[in-house]
Amino acid sequence: MDNKQPIIVVGAGIAGLTAAFRLQQQGFAVRVLEASNDVGGRMATLSMGDFRVDLAVAIFPDSYQCLLKLIDDAGLADQIAPTSDLAGVVRDGRVRHTRGSSKLDAITTDLLSWGSKVLMIRAMLDASRAGDRLSWENLSLAAEFDGESAADYCRRKLNDELYEYVVGPVCRVFCMAPPEQVSAVNLFFVLRHFVGRSFFNSATGVDFLPRGLARQLDVSLESTVKTVRETASGVEVVWSKAGEAERTDTVAGCVIALPAPQMAEVYPQLDPLRRELANGVTYATAVGVHLGLTKRPDEPASVMQIPRSEHPDLVGMVIEHNKAPGRAPAGKGLISTVWLDSWNKRQWGREDKHIVDDAIAGVHSLFPALVANVECAHVQRWRFGPDIPHPGVHRAMTRFQAVADPKSRIKLAGDYMSSASTNASATSAEKAARELGALLGA
Repeated sequence: MDNKQPIIVVGAGIAGLTAAFRLQQQGFAVRVLEASNDVGGRMATLSMGDFRVDLAVAIFPDSYQCLLKLIDDAGLADQIAPTSDLAGVVRDGRVRHTRGSSKLDAITTDLLSWGSKVLMIRAMLDASRAGDRLSWENLSLAAEFDGESAADYCRRKLNDELYEYVVGPVCRVFCMAPPEQVSAVNLFFVLRHFVGRSFFNSATGVDFLPRGLARQLDVSLESTVKTVRETASGVEVVWSKAGEAERTDTVAGCVIALPAPQMAEVYPQLDPLRRELANGVTYATAVGVHLGLTKRPDEPASVMQIPRSEHPDLVGMVIEHNKAPGRAPAGKGLISTVWLDSWNKRQWGREDKHIVDDAIAGVHSLFPALVANVECAHVQRWRFGPDIPHPGVHRAMTRFQAVADPKSRIKLAGDYMSSASTNASATSAEKAARELGALLGA
């Protein structure tokens, strides 16, 4: 189909690029406007000398079916391969290893007592009962489970050991927040979609996908959108490219693929209820510290989770050279550290050198051998990290979804409608493109 109706997509993160790719497949003439000087958003990879480091998005489980189909449809399937699923949780200063795809490891691991392993089955069954309501596209479908925090659920149905070595680390790593601040829905979501999975990645870095999509699209970088308004004749987009005068384009439709508060800022016609909910989405501040090492440490895990009892601020580490090929030169190592939102906020305005020093000290307190030979470092700041899904947020998003006008030519995409992840972003974008295409007669 080739109808050539013009459409603008605001934002060139994975949500925006996915929406644009799917709309272009439907025959629309799509332009993507991105305020920064690069595509991908948090799905970014940086060359740090001979090291290749993923700056935010790190792992892809095989439950990412939307992303896998997108990769295939974009002709990029030859750039991915199965990668390590060996994970570790630190307990009493020692890493306890399990393979994500191995049910036997979950039984034989010495991370938990037998009593806790039996109780863990209860949590898995509760996640199973929620079923498809734990949706990549719309997590508000699971609103009935959104009445308590992950911590409250653990105290009610599990035990202290599971709180410390399973529930706490899951919330700290995935949401950069303690389980008291995270909805029980998101605990179930992780148990359903991440536990017991194999993983895949690309030797060139996670940015292979946004760059691969962008090569097939019309993307205008350093292009800031001021407002998006629906009119009788279509959708009016006011925007400007760096160094050029402001311009107004009238197009058939628009997808806004920005973090929730930024979406509300450029969309003045957004109804009061959705505006209030969008501005209420809490995003973690993210400060990633990435360390290139002259010597590869003797640690086989690709991902490590750090319980609060082991370190109050360091929540996890990605051992990049174990995670996927192509990340570090032969014999050298590469580590990415993940920190609690409160630590990131304290670090935000400090000089990189001081942040790196604090990060190295934190890692060294647990694993002296891991950081004994730091060759180089990079600090990456993200104002909008993963959203922190406070208890009740999915009930609120039920109202957000309910008042959306299906006849509007302005559609929204972003993982704030589900659980913070690349796959949720892509899934929401697929939905936006599908609905807009149907509305415009594709």
